[in-house]
Amino acid sequence: GLVDDYVIWMWFLIATTFGVGLLPDGRPRTVALGASAGLAAVHMGVLAAAPEPYQNGMLLVVAAGLLVLLVACMETITGRPDGWRWKGAGAAGGLLTLVLIVVDQWFARDLRDDPFEEVPWLVVFGGAVLLLAFFLVRVVRQGRSGAARPPLVLGAAATLLVVADVCGVYLGGGSDFPQIPVYAPALLVLLLMAAQSLDDRPELLAAVQLTVVAGLVHNLAHVETGPAFLAVLFVAAVCAGAAVYLPAGVPRSR
Repeated sequence: GLVDDYVIWMWFLIATTFGVGLLPDGRPRTVALGASAGLAAVHMGVLAAAPEPYQNGMLLVVAAGLLVLLVACMETITGRPDGWRWKGAGAAGGLLTLVLIVVDQWFARDLRDDPFEEVPWLVVFGGAVLLLAFFLVRVVRQGRSGAARPPLVLGAAATLLVVADVCGVYLGGGSDFPQIPVYAPALLVLLLMAAQSLDDRPELLAAVQLTVVAGLVHNLAHVETGPAFLAVLFVAAVCAGAAVYLPAGVPRSR
């Protein structure tokens, strides 16, 4: 089941989406863009936990969530000063992320099983590894280019803490992991958006990170969590906020 205030979170997503469409370019719109991407990813995970995610009109909700993510991906790609090769890599990463989220929706039961056993699990986590590699390459590249080190390190640390926390679900043992299809969309979107905004749009990255963390902490789908899982998320949130407000990492609107 869902938490009682799930509808409020849906309205948060609607509000941030309207913010992206109505606000002029600047920091508030950038924050709305990041928050809409994070909230859409969280909702995609919640829908994956539903018994019949494509019944009772839910297909329209899934399509709307994917559209929000598509807009966020396209904006982060076109807003970067990269050459065509990096823009192409970002576009491929965005397309891969959307495809993997659809796989997560359709084959949620297979993703609940033990790791490495089902083809959908291999597809989703194989894609996640590619996105992680893309993210790490971006981190190394920016580090070598002389980007502000404390914000860069803290922003990267916040992302990697969430990744480690989600993958740490498997350390609890057992053969059924209902958390994985719920967390997978947030993991994928976080890696993609972090790779695209770590160096030049810290407020966008922080908005994605903090909304994802808030959604996982609030546990909209009522999956099992624990104190250690929540503690790591809180540390990730602190790192995300510090990366934005450190003197060397004051947000720069684009």
